[in-house]
Amino acid sequence: MRPAIAALGILLALAGCKKREPGLPATPHPKAKLAYRVGNCVYMDLNHTGVPDRGRCFGLPGEPMLAADFDGNGTTDLAVRRGRTLLIDTANDGQRHEMALDLGDVRGATHFIAADFVGNAARPAPASVTVVRGHRVRVTPTWGAVAELSFGEAAGQYFAGRWRSDGPARLGLHQGHCVVLDEDGDSRPETGLCYVELGPIDQVLVGDWNGDGRDDLLLRRGACVSVDTKLNGTISEKQCLGEGKRVTDYFAGSWDGK
Repeated sequence: MRPAIAALGILLALAGCKKREPGLPATPHPKAKLAYRVGNCVYMDLNHTGVPDRGRCFGLPGEPMLAADFDGNGTTDLAVRRGRTLLIDTANDGQRHEMALDLGDVRGATHFIAADFVGNAARPAPASVTVVRGHRVRVTPTWGAVAELSFGEAAGQYFAGRWRSDGPARLGLHQGHCVVLDEDGDSRPETGLCYVELGPIDQVLVGDWNGDGRDDLLLRRGACVSVDTKLNGTISEKQCLGEGKRVTDYFAGSWDGK
């Protein structure tokens, strides 16, 4: 997509936004906010208001996209996958990629996850990328050696988050109305949570919604997420974004580093 056309699409998408509330209060750590993708453009809500404040285009329509802090500076970056290579826009300008990560053999992969499997909330590290095949998860870091994780023989949709602020990201697994979390990194679930009252969960998004240094669960149904900031099976708030749009993907991240 030509830059001028992409910029016009962003302006049109943002033009009808309602008046925004003042920015979110400062917190010790950057807060996650929702974003949705249409084509190769991502529209980001910076204030938890349910309307997009910023848009960024990167890659080509239809290319698989990931969002994570790939350079460890506190701001979430966009990346697109072309075959076995992940092209990462760490400048956050949509113009070109500054990093390229070789994911190795991706044949038979069911999905990919990006998370910080090395650092902690006080000292975050660049996000690594996992290649998931069935119940086996291979981590391809932005630096260092490749590692493999497992979560037993359980089937479901994997995700990852920093379930403890003093540790790195660990795996989680979405199964129907429930999720299980590996908090200790021992490939066994320490926490199991069910959200039967929500109905079918389309996707489990992960991010530090309240800026306390620990990731929270954002349980998406359609254009809305129910947020569990306590990781105890209770919902603290609900937010919707992108209703009525031709959305192909949803993401959660700190798009402004705040």
